[in-house]
Amino acid sequence: MSKRPTLPARVNTRLRNEIGRLLFALAIGLAKTSSLSFSQMRLLARIPSSYDAFSRWQLGRTKRVEPAMAVEGVRNVVLQAEADRFALGTEAPNFLDGRVRQLRPSAILEFGGGVSTVVLAACMSDIHGSDSPRVFSVDESEGYLHETRRMLDDAGLAGCARLAHREVREQTFWGRRTPCYDLDDAFLRAFLETVPELLLVDGPSGGGMVRLGTLALALGHVGLPCTFFLDDALREDEINVASLWQEVPEVELRTVHLVGHGLLEGRIVG
Repeated sequence: MSKRPTLPARVNTRLRNEIGRLLFALAIGLAKTSSLSFSQMRLLARIPSSYDAFSRWQLGRTKRVEPAMAVEGVRNVVLQAEADRFALGTEAPNFLDGRVRQLRPSAILEFGGGVSTVVLAACMSDIHGSDSPRVFSVDESEGYLHETRRMLDDAGLAGCARLAHREVREQTFWGRRTPCYDLDDAFLRAFLETVPELLLVDGPSGGGMVRLGTLALALGHVGLPCTFFLDDALREDEINVASLWQEVPEVELRTVHLVGHGLLEGRIVG
């Protein structure tokens, strides 16, 4: 039976969290922007005691905005999921929609499906047409994939995305042992109809280092340079994952966009 933290320990946790949040708010104010560099975020993340202190604070200060998508069915999907604290909210889908329209990738590979799959499918349909799938989404949850298919159907986008269920198993990536999707080159070659030029990492779920292997699995199957986004980028676990990615020569880390749970933007360059 685990012991309840003592009063001094609880006070220390709250104090560290509040100091971290104050410095986080100060950094945002000084930057006068809605993003911070990954180096800034990594430094700030050393202060709080709770792994999701920044993420919870960011969600608390987020203002409700209307979905920016033109298609009513897509807007409805985003709005219906807004109450789910694990979903992207509305700021992050709006940001992704705008950024994808700027980048205009040929295709998107997504780890962890859901509302984002619908938003990306609608965006890619506008850019490239709806005659073939342009979003390829992998998830470990059959139930969540079923819900994603329903949302795509409701939005009239069933033919614009391809979904796959893959279990999670222990693997070694860059010398570290961690669970990640059970993918291999043969599966990805058969699953992808075209070469993705954008990658969204929002899975697997489970915390710790589970998302470390996603970039390694994608290498060799994406067009270069490939822009990627890591969701939950304000949490300690994802910051630790990104810190290890930073050591990989083929990976460049750029900006943490302060939308939703935080979106880290980077590139695979070689």
